[in-house]
Order: sequence, then structure tokens, then C-alpha cells
Amino acid sequence: MKFINTAALILTITSNIMFLNSAHAAPDPEICKFRGQMMEGVARGRDAGLSKTRATEILQKQFKKKSSGLAEMIDIVYVELKDMSPKQVAAAFEYACLRGIH
Repeated sequence: MKFINTAALILTITSNIMFLNSAHAAPDPEICKFRGQMMEGVARGRDAGLSKTRATEILQKQFKKKSSGLAEMIDIVYVELKDMSPKQVAAAFEYACLRGIH
């Protein structure tokens, strides 16, 4: 039940995030899987002591642009999902994405 509540929270918080938007009406499973894996990596960094600011800088550099959506997703990992394992974070983000949040 906690997973469903967390996924619902992600859906609510990220309803306006445009990062990694799919041009299709339905969510692209590959994009959703990638998003989950990316946020799993952020959670691993979080658990290893990487600051939220540094995690944001690293990903923004990797994608060569600043994205408020990316910063918001990282904030969710560090604040809202701080008690979840990296695998749980990945599953929550992938689930939320597949439910229609691009």
C-alpha cells in the first residue's frame, strides 16, 4: 500500500514536469524504464552521501541543459522518498511514468 501511495504522490507532484516528454499519447515504456533507472542512480548517490545539489549538477551537465523538471524529480528522491531503497525509487518512478506522467 505504501508503494501505491508513493506512486500517487509522484503523480501529483510531477503532473507538470515536462522532462523527457514523449511525443506519443501513451507513455513509452522504454522512456519510463530509463526514468526509473535514472532516479535509482540518484537514490544510490543519495544513500552514498551525495548532496542533492551535486546530484542535480551532475545530471544537468549530463543532459547539457538546466531542467526544472529534473531538479524536481531529484528533490522527490531526496525529500519525499528518502526512506525508500533505490530499487523502490526506480519502481515508483517507472510506475508513475507508465500511468501517464511524462
